[in-house]
Amino acid sequence: FLYSLALFPVLAVTLLARPLVLVLLGNDYAESTPVLRILIWAIIPMFVNYGLNTFLLARSHEKMFLRTTLVCAAVNIAANLILIPRFSYFAAAAVTILTEVVLLIQNATIIRRTRGFFPVPEKFWQTTGVFLLLLGAGLVGNAYVTSFWPATFAFLLFAGYFCLTGYVRSVLTWTREGAFAG
Repeated sequence: FLYSLALFPVLAVTLLARPLVLVLLGNDYAESTPVLRILIWAIIPMFVNYGLNTFLLARSHEKMFLRTTLVCAAVNIAANLILIPRFSYFAAAAVTILTEVVLLIQNATIIRRTRGFFPVPEKFWQTTGVFLLLLGAGLVGNAYVTSFWPATFAFLLFAGYFCLTGYVRSVLTWTREGAFAG
């Protein structure tokens, strides 16, 4: 669910970054659009890592959690020192994604070794395919039409897919059954 949920802001910001920046922040921030389009992709591994970190911590893997944190800190610091002087804030955005992917790889490896399964989201390939198809259609559509309409249409189609596949129903059932009860 977290993986699929992360795809919504990625789709919206990738397709609508410029109009969103202009409306919310004004013309003074228009140059931040390309950075936002890069940085938003970090949300996918961030959301998945949240779930995996919770899974590992709930199963008493605190030492592994500390090790992964140290590895990610080292990768982040080294990559920033190497890349930012040459590529500026674009590098900072890319390094954020790199750091989250390094954590994701570590988390998946730990779970595979300690629990015997590889954590892949349900309907991963199907959801990814639909997402990429709609993202591609939105990007192509943006080249021919005002960017608001293709992006909105792609976003609404993805929301429809999200509802039709049962994600919304499963979350509602999960919350009704007391998953959030204290």
